[in-house]
Amino acid sequence: MSRDIGTGGFSDAMSARDNATRYVNDFLEESLSWYEWHRLNKKFWSKALRFGTIIFMCVGTLVSLLPSSIVQDWHVLLLERSVPGIMLALAGLCLTLDKAYGHTSGWKRYMQTSISLQETKDRFMFLRCQTEPLLSDQEYINACKQIMLDVRKIISGEVAEWANELTYQQQVQLTKGTDERREGKAA
Repeated sequence: MSRDIGTGGFSDAMSARDNATRYVNDFLEESLSWYEWHRLNKKFWSKALRFGTIIFMCVGTLVSLLPSSIVQDWHVLLLERSVPGIMLALAGLCLTLDKAYGHTSGWKRYMQTSISLQETKDRFMFLRCQTEPLLSDQEYINACKQIMLDVRKIISGEVAEWANELTYQQQVQLTKGTDERREGKAA
């Protein structure tokens, strides 16, 4: 990830103001790049799985609407009548994979986080555009520190949302498993 401001990874010849600027800028750029890459990956799989669901549902529905008088051979008729069920199962599989791997919800989270990080970057860029008499070096460094804290808060908020989603999914699976065991004992 980015260099640590305290490890001397920056030039000792640079001013503290320049070091703070470089550190915040590097961290923001790396964070934005990470979310951009992962957002695009989640977006691809989210759309692919949702598109697959739609296609399987449509094919299954269309096949079930074919009149059985067209089919003469009983083997073909049997296959024709099982295709809708197979298509429905494949559509369900697509939805399950999307939900299990969190592609759609992850894409949404990454999109929101990316937008928040971009807003923070814009705020940082405008801070850098202020002329020096407006902010002393210490005020500027404190503003950079606040921006870094805001970036870390945005990222930790996204991680917390992901963890809550994962915990919810695990609780649903646990509850479902408990219910199935109870039903098995009652039968």
